[in-house]
Amino acid sequence: MLAARDTQTAAVLAGLVQDDGPRAPEGLSATKQLVARAEIAGAFRAGFLTIRCFTLTGRLFAWWLQVRRIQRGRLVEACRNA
Repeated sequence: MLAARDTQTAAVLAGLVQDDGPRAPEGLSATKQLVARAEIAGAFRAGFLTIRCFTLTGRLFAWWLQVRRIQRGRLVEACRNA
């Protein structure tokens, strides 16, 4: 996603992660550095939001299946007792 919007920002992020660390954005102008930081921050927010949504979905499915098992167990017991 980040590379599709701005390849230069993607290259800065790759430099931050791989080799250059904090020196990666030094070749950019001050304005471009601010834009790159904002885009990288937005990409991380989107990534962590996606992870959070998947986790919440998994929790909901786990809860829902557990409730269905309990309800099905009660139904089977009620049929046996009838």
